[in-house]
Amino acid sequence: MQQTIRALTDSNHIRIRLATAPNRGAIIYSRIYNEFSRRYPNVSLSLTELYASEQAGAIARGQIDIAIGSGTSSDKITDIPIAYEELLVSLPISHPLSNVEQIRLADLSDTPFVLQGKNHSIRILAEELFKEAGFNPVIAFESNDVILIDSMLHQAVGAGLVSHAHVFPCRELAYRPLDPPVNQTLHIRYPLGHTLTEPERYLAGLLIRERLSDSRYSAIPSSEVTDLLNCVNADSDSTSIANSPASDGTTITPPHVAPEINLNTQLLQYIIAIVDEKSLTRAAEKFYLTQPMLSRYLRNVESKLCTQLFTRVHNRLMPTNAGKVFVNSSRNILQFVMDMETHLHSYRIGHGGGIYLQCDFGLAKYIEEQIKRQFHDLFPDVKLFVSETSRHDIEESLQNASADFGLYFSCSPKHPVLECQIIAKSELVYCNPTQASMTKAQDAILLNRSISPGQVMLCQKGSSLREEQVRIFTDLYESPAEITCEANISILLHLAAEGIADSVLPVDQLSSEAAKRSIPFKQPQEYHLMLSHHPSRALPPSAKKLAQLLNKNLQTYFIKGK
Repeated sequence: MQQTIRALTDSNHIRIRLATAPNRGAIIYSRIYNEFSRRYPNVSLSLTELYASEQAGAIARGQIDIAIGSGTSSDKITDIPIAYEELLVSLPISHPLSNVEQIRLADLSDTPFVLQGKNHSIRILAEELFKEAGFNPVIAFESNDVILIDSMLHQAVGAGLVSHAHVFPCRELAYRPLDPPVNQTLHIRYPLGHTLTEPERYLAGLLIRERLSDSRYSAIPSSEVTDLLNCVNADSDSTSIANSPASDGTTITPPHVAPEINLNTQLLQYIIAIVDEKSLTRAAEKFYLTQPMLSRYLRNVESKLCTQLFTRVHNRLMPTNAGKVFVNSSRNILQFVMDMETHLHSYRIGHGGGIYLQCDFGLAKYIEEQIKRQFHDLFPDVKLFVSETSRHDIEESLQNASADFGLYFSCSPKHPVLECQIIAKSELVYCNPTQASMTKAQDAILLNRSISPGQVMLCQKGSSLREEQVRIFTDLYESPAEITCEANISILLHLAAEGIADSVLPVDQLSSEAAKRSIPFKQPQEYHLMLSHHPSRALPPSAKKLAQLLNKNLQTYFIKGK
């Protein structure tokens, strides 16, 4: 809105054309725009997304003033290196090399690749690396859209090469450095022989500071980079000085600083009413205001925007072009606020007639068969939605209000944010060592010593019990164990009774024979069935009744035969 109004009123006399890499440019631009526009309100910024390989040509042709991008330097323009970003190999977690500390690219000659488009700086570098490694990669997928590339990597379509600066750890991918390490260089670029203006130097400083604030970039020290960063730091110092009184009691105001726009929704409604009513008097009456008071509100808004929003035509107030932009934007803002409030209200009343329960694996069937019917008899108009997922996802859903209740297992009885109630309690024990190794395993566990791993049985992936089993086995064994079975807990309990392999299971659910072959840990591993919700959520009566039903029906969960 602010940019469009300035363009209409021709208040921008200077323009800086900025180029960034595709897809990432909007993120960088949004982080520096407000600070730049406050410092230089009469300078407009335009953003063009160009691959690094295209930036030098665009600058040399006079189409771009400043660019930030990775890749090789060019002798056609001024190229200031500002940071290194390491190139990592992305591998599906199931890949045989996913646990290797460093990857030799030649070892991936038989692995399919997901690669960026041919103009992307990483793809250009990748082609050189493949050539040095002596093979042509099998390309399973390639695209210019880095978001699509990221999605395909997460779906295990193939291996990929990604910048460390754009990596976020996840469960399904492993990111490993290359052997030897490979870095890209990030540059600030502008025309050869050009001396940066004060606004351009400030913009370049903001871009550099924004990138270097990410610890995944390794700064390249230079006098040019230091000078550009000092432009930004000096402005920060002047802002702090501006907030302190001078010796004569007046306030020091730094040059070029635009007034910050801060308009509440009520002011927006006032301006819209002036347009709808075409009269200050009628608009004021609509909100039970006096006409002079509404006039002051209008003058205040126009002062903040530094432009006139209305003009008189035959005794009627009509919006100027800038006023039309402001009012249309205001309507969009108010609609967004209304949609948000409606959405939040639906959560407060129980998701519009529904309650969302997320539970650990293996619990949904019991809830569907036993509890859902009881709940429906009490509240026939309220739907109960039940879904199974991991404990991590449940806790995240409760915190972002996409679920009302979470039902899961945990060795910890508390959560730093959520309110947790223990419904049932048991203890995890080490079970099913063979009779020959029983004494040895018992002595090691009771003395907190490591033991040699055997074959183990684990609960299915994603379950809370699986997380606890992996944690305990990792602490207990000298080296990784051989997984002989992955199954739900009912199958594991049956196999434990047959003495098939070692496992960690709740003692109260073991058969008598399996319980005889179980060993408690020196530090008891309490195992809780927890019902959690966010303490700030105002739950409707139906949700509170559901909590009572869950508590009543699941108290005996750990009793044998349940």
